[in-house]
Amino acid sequence: MALLNSYKLRLYERTNRNNSFLKRRRKLIAKIDEQILLATDSNYKPTKIKWVHNEDGTERKLEIPKRIIRWWCVCRQTNVDSKLI
Repeated sequence: MALLNSYKLRLYERTNRNNSFLKRRRKLIAKIDEQILLATDSNYKPTKIKWVHNEDGTERKLEIPKRIIRWWCVCRQTNVDSKLI
């Protein structure tokens, strides 16, 4: 019992890792960073992880490049009132 009395107890401090506002902010920052990389580096290909089944029934993980459309190249031509701008 003397050992338990020698410990000092204090309140648990919660971290803000589960805050939904901060989670959305981190997600937005990651997406903006990815767009900056896409705009500056023409060789950059973001990847996604996909699980693939083999013929013998086992699963394996593959990194596949994401299909992207470079929107800053597409936005040059727009139609307004059926006229090309």
